[in-house]
Parts: sequence; structure tokens; C-alpha cells
Amino acid sequence: MNKTTKFLSFLLLAILFFACKPEQLITTDPSAKITFSKDTVLFDTVFTTVGSVTKRFVIYNKNKNAINISNIHLTNENDFATYRLNADGIAGNNIADLEIKGNDSAFVFVEVTLKANAAERPFLIADSIQFTYNEQKAQVQLLSYGQNAHFYSDSILTGNIIWANDLPYVIYGGILVDSLSKLTIEPGVRIYLHQNAVMYAKGTIEMNGTATDSITLQGDRRESEYYNEPGQWSCVQFLPGSVNNKISYTTIKNAVYGVVVGTYPLYGVQPTLQIENSIIKYSMVTGIFGISAKINAYNNLVFACGQYAFFVQLGGDYDMVHNTFAQTNNFTNRQTSGVTLTDYLKYNSQVYIGNLKFRLLNNIMWGNLRDELFIDFKSGALPMYTLSNNLMRSSNSDYNSNNILNRDPLFANPSITLAINENEDYHLKQTSPAIGFGQVINGGPAIPFLFDMDGKNRSNPSTIGCYE
Repeated sequence: MNKTTKFLSFLLLAILFFACKPEQLITTDPSAKITFSKDTVLFDTVFTTVGSVTKRFVIYNKNKNAINISNIHLTNENDFATYRLNADGIAGNNIADLEIKGNDSAFVFVEVTLKANAAERPFLIADSIQFTYNEQKAQVQLLSYGQNAHFYSDSILTGNIIWANDLPYVIYGGILVDSLSKLTIEPGVRIYLHQNAVMYAKGTIEMNGTATDSITLQGDRRESEYYNEPGQWSCVQFLPGSVNNKISYTTIKNAVYGVVVGTYPLYGVQPTLQIENSIIKYSMVTGIFGISAKINAYNNLVFACGQYAFFVQLGGDYDMVHNTFAQTNNFTNRQTSGVTLTDYLKYNSQVYIGNLKFRLLNNIMWGNLRDELFIDFKSGALPMYTLSNNLMRSSNSDYNSNNILNRDPLFANPSITLAINENEDYHLKQTSPAIGFGQVINGGPAIPFLFDMDGKNRSNPSTIGCYE
């Protein structure tokens, strides 16, 4: 073999050797996956009509072989924003055949421009990037703020904070009012919470709505079909050590758990809340949920909750006067009494017991089940309680004394389904048996009992429920 032939043979072998490196061989194995540096790209700048800053994320191929991403494209077309992509130097919103070598990565850059003429632009404009490869699909979510507002994303609030009624407040992820801190929410404030968002308090939250300028907490999807859709965000939760909390003239809707006071495992100081003249509606599970808590609830309307309007576990201290708990809806196959109070909690197959004390006075507890009040205790001793001058649906004859059982309260026009623009009128018809059945209130804060939720003077004897 002459020198020229030897050289050509060596060159061919070298080419074959380098061509067969594993990181360059493209695998079509469906079990070979790509991963991303983030699953959501959030544009947290307040936009007007100009382009955003550029955001980026990384596609990782952690396999030994190369992967060919056959298609990268945006999944949604919307009237509010235009997203632009650049993947590994290739610009466009529909990119074909992006190859990533084994144990290598590629950058994706994203920009967005909000359209100036978009009417009723939502707070958060969603899209997603879809990646197709080896018969697999993967997505990265895109979220942009579409309106001028105060935005909070996984924020810890410290000191004395005031939310004024200038712009809406949008919460993504959650906020925590830290220990020894206080968040004061002024009348008229509107708070919009993204999916799974939560408001936590170790310190104090005070919501100071008024009869003429109430506060609203709801999901951030403002399209009409989301008006009364349950479960759009998580809850407002007061953790142990959170005391002197107050919710006044506030509407809380579309949550999973509504208002939660307490947590388990227990620790620290028992959390406290006074809630008055407020509406909680369309919660997926609970309206008001107390876990070994102290709650005073006066003149509230809680309705259309998936399981419980008012739920207590592990005891606590509860003063519930002139509330309307109305589980008239039929959007879930509910098997739980609308008002349920227990002195226990099951956790990891063990039952824990706490002291239970409550007053249920001048309330309406109504719904479509046979029993809309359930009291259960395992301590072996009767809890300290007052149960008087309520109208309730119940098969328990022990509740007969000083209560009205199984007589329709005759709501004016209650919510029955999740139909859009359905009436939600829980005032009482003139022939309601609840009129004039209320007990004169002795003790407790006097002001909440002088007026109903509408600010109307209470008669003597008063009408039970939140409306006179």
C-alpha cells in the first residue's frame, strides 16, 4: 500500500470515527426527553404598547445522543399580544428541525408586544410554546401582564403596608404578610389572583371595605365565562400567630378554600379573625374554614360552595351571628352539611382533638341536603355552645328548641346553577319565617348587630340571617 492510499484510508477512518460520535447521532427513542430551565416565562414589566424586554430560557438535552426537535411553535392566537421567538439563532414562530447534540443545550429568546387597540385587555395574557420531538410534546408557558396594576409574584411583605385604591392588585404565586407586619387594604380595592395564588398572613391583614365601596378578591380571568367559575385561586389563609385580622365589606369569589384561619400541624398563637358584612361565593371546597381558630362572623353571606359554607376542624372558638349560609347550588355532588363543626382532625391515620366552643345565633343554614348542620365531637364531653334562633334544614329533633327546622327561608332569587348572570339575591320574601325570629343580642361587639349587611336598621325582634 503506497503512502497516498494509506493516507486516504486513515482520513476515511477518521471521518467515520468522528461521524459516529454518540452526541452527534440523532436518537428517535420516545423515552429520550428534553428539559427546560423554567416551565413558565413571566414578563413582569408593566407594558403599554411597546415591545417587552427579552426573556430567555434553556432547552437541555441530557441524553448521550442528539435529539431533533421537529417543530417549535406558539399554540395560541389572541387579540391582545404578539409573541416572537428565536431558538438557537433561528427566528420565527414556527421553527422546524432544531437539532441539539447529546449533553448539550440551546437558548430560546422570547419577546412580546401588547396591541394598543385591545379592548378589555386581561391582566395576564397567556400563551405557550410547544416542542414536538420523537412523537413527544412538551410546553413552556408564556405569561404577560396586560394592564397597568400593582403586581406581586411570590412576595414577602414587611412593615406597615397600605394598598390604596389607585390601581388593581394582581397576585401571581402568592404573598406573605410577615410576622409583626400589617397589610391594610383600603375601601374599593380590587385584587385579582392567578391560578393557585394564595394570600398568607403571619402578621395582620385588615380589609376595610365599606357599604358603598367594598373590596373584591377574585380570579384574574375576567372573561364572562369565568365570572362564577369555582377554584380559580387558592385562599386567604391566616397562619398561627396572625391575630387582629379583620375582613369588612369584602367579596371573595372563585377560590378553592375561600378564607382559612389556622393550619395543621399546630404551632404558635391561635390565629384570630373578625369577618363582617362580607360575601364569600363560588368556592370550590369551603367558604370559611377554621382549624383550632378564633373567628367572629357577623352579617355575612356565604353561598354556592362546593362542599362547606362554614367548616371547623380541631375545635376552636367561634361566634357566628346573623349569617346566611346558603348551599342552594347544584354544581357539585355535595354530600357534606353546609355548616360542619368538629373538635377533631385526622392526620396521618391519627385523630387529634381540640376544645370546641361556639355560638350559632340568628343564622340561616339552608341547602338541598337533608341536614345542613352537622356537629361532631370526640372529646367525650359536650362542647360549650349556644344554638338558638336559627333557621336550618335538619333531621335532628334535638335542634327543635328555639330554632326553626325545615321551613324554606324563601330567598328572593337564589343562585342555583353556574349560569352566567344568574341572580344571586338572598334577601327574604315578605312571607319568610325568618322575619321577626331573631334574638336580641346581649354581649359581643354591638355595632355589627345594629344593622344588616345593607346598612338597614335591625328591628326588634330582628330578622335572622344577614339581611333584615
